[in-house]
Amino acid sequence: MTGGRWWLGAVAVAAGLLGGAGAAAAGEEAAAWPDAACEAGAGYACVQASHRERLAGRAEAAMGWAWKALLADDLDGFVAFEGLLKAGIKGGVDWNAEGARLTAACQKDDQRACLALAKLYMFGAGGDGAAEKASALLERACAQDAWTCTGRATQLRTGFAGVKADDAAALKLYEKACAAGNALHGCRAAAVHHLHGLGTAKDDKAAMKLADKGCKGGDPQACSALGERLETGTGMKADGKKAVALFRKACEAGSAKGCVHLARALNAGLAGKADHARAVAVLGKACEAGDEVGCADLGAHLETGTGVKADAKRAAALYAKSCEGKWPHGCARLGAAHITGEGVARDAAKGVGLLDAACKDGDGWACLTLGVVLLEGHGGVAEDEERAVAAFERGCELGDVDACGSLGVALIEVVGDAEHFERAAKLMDGACAKGRMASCADLAVVHFEGLGVPRDPKKGRAMAAKACKGGVKTACEVEKKLKERESGGAGGR
Repeated sequence: MTGGRWWLGAVAVAAGLLGGAGAAAAGEEAAAWPDAACEAGAGYACVQASHRERLAGRAEAAMGWAWKALLADDLDGFVAFEGLLKAGIKGGVDWNAEGARLTAACQKDDQRACLALAKLYMFGAGGDGAAEKASALLERACAQDAWTCTGRATQLRTGFAGVKADDAAALKLYEKACAAGNALHGCRAAAVHHLHGLGTAKDDKAAMKLADKGCKGGDPQACSALGERLETGTGMKADGKKAVALFRKACEAGSAKGCVHLARALNAGLAGKADHARAVAVLGKACEAGDEVGCADLGAHLETGTGVKADAKRAAALYAKSCEGKWPHGCARLGAAHITGEGVARDAAKGVGLLDAACKDGDGWACLTLGVVLLEGHGGVAEDEERAVAAFERGCELGDVDACGSLGVALIEVVGDAEHFERAAKLMDGACAKGRMASCADLAVVHFEGLGVPRDPKKGRAMAAKACKGGVKTACEVEKKLKERESGGAGGR
């Protein structure tokens, strides 16, 4: 790398990406749910209990909870149950006893029992003619209890048992089930159809209306989805307070995803003053329920000591748990810990491997951190400028603003070909416009020296001043140097 210019971007101040913390202990809220909520009939809680058990390697217990989610007709429960079956997991439930129980209830005109029995047949129980038996039960249940029409709708959506797939017809039945109070499957599936244009034209407003109905009907995932829209102002006017209220409602009802969103909103002060300590408690609840995103976010709090006493060892353990749950960012954080040796044994090769895999899996922060490590040789990693630039490129493609700013610097300082300078300037300008003050500082150099843009010392000073006011302390010194150089005073490359 050339060392001529005084760049201020993330490439030059990379230590912040890899910083660690001390050691102590942290408390978390006990997770009385999701078990109790599931036993009370909340299908979404059963899904989370199943996910938690599967993450812990208790496959049969996971199947037991997934079956309860399926009985509650939770849409995600259907997916979880099917996934376990495909993985060869069949234990955890006395299928003969369940089949006998449901058959008896169905014969007494309990149509929800008929729906559950049909699902057993759909997944292979029932012997010869199981598909035909399931199809008959689905039609019968829907005709007598609109709440159960989700089963027939799913058959029409998938083409099960030789039925011609028909998304439009499926949507009508999902909406019928939603109107009958089936929030966890009917309203949610209908919203998905409108959102993605399945069997109808894409209609964001109709999707959000269904999500609102689902939220009011007891689906915390729908509340969380609405909160996200209100937080970002997507399809509706942004309202931080309402978003936080919906996240809180989802979290309190047992949605780990809702808890993660609530914690992030609390950290950002979306509805007032930031409350990091409360965010830690909420993330503890999500992580305890088996949410890998919540575990990674909680680890970040423990690593930095934000809202809780710093504990690098516990942070690393949470990153490992998140990574086991296949969350790329958890793997990336664990990789960074292995490179610094904070809370875990230093292992540069393992760290780079985890970062590289997470980057390929779509985590922009992993790409950024990998690029920094390879560019500057952190933790004993061999420098590799070509791979570093490729990592920044990948991170930028994934939308990581820091990676885009770092790529801009690397194109000038590492690649060094003038033909790339114009693109470098555009990358820095884009990152600056999105609030990355380090890139604003880098633009000061670009404009002062005319790298990929017409030389404009006045604009260079303005960029340095902006970065200085934005908290980049070294930019204040750069602003001073630019003034000196423009006036012919001291300073220089």
